[in-house]
Amino acid sequence: DRSSAASYVYKRQALATAISQKKGEYGESLRYARRATTFQSTDEKSWLLLGQTAIIAARQTKDEIAKNKLLAEARQALDKSLELSANASIPAYQLRLRFQYEFFGNEGVRAELDRIRESKLPTLYRTLLVGNSFLQIGDPQSAFPFFNQAVKLSPNNAAVYIAFSQYYRSTVSYTHLRAHETRGNL
Repeated sequence: DRSSAASYVYKRQALATAISQKKGEYGESLRYARRATTFQSTDEKSWLLLGQTAIIAARQTKDEIAKNKLLAEARQALDKSLELSANASIPAYQLRLRFQYEFFGNEGVRAELDRIRESKLPTLYRTLLVGNSFLQIGDPQSAFPFFNQAVKLSPNNAAVYIAFSQYYRSTVSYTHLRAHETRGNL
């Protein structure tokens, strides 16, 4: 069967990539990841593998020119993964957010959040992803409306309340709560 043969090739390339990374052989891991996209150019996972591998290699290099080439390769691979998923890949968006945060800071994340808002991700997941991302970059005021919307979308979903608890943890002053606690106000 052709699909099981393709899956085997992908798994083999992914394993070889991981082993090379573990050994610190980032050039070799990139060759394996690139090979996966050559053999399976229409497979979203192969492009995610290449994107992640290029990100890891970019972290390790001190050469700015090489780093910029790797970041461009990572961006192109992640774009291709989204294209193949019809703009609906949760892992691709998660990896893109980590990529933006690590290399481009809050402004990179904000640009990615604009893209996510227009994505074809399931509405609840998209809403929580955007809200949690705003929390990660230290903007709880922007996160709140997304968590509120999530409650309206799925009022019995535990993930929604976990996200809200993270929001409150990031906004409540614990010293203020402890002062009330010691006075017996809580």
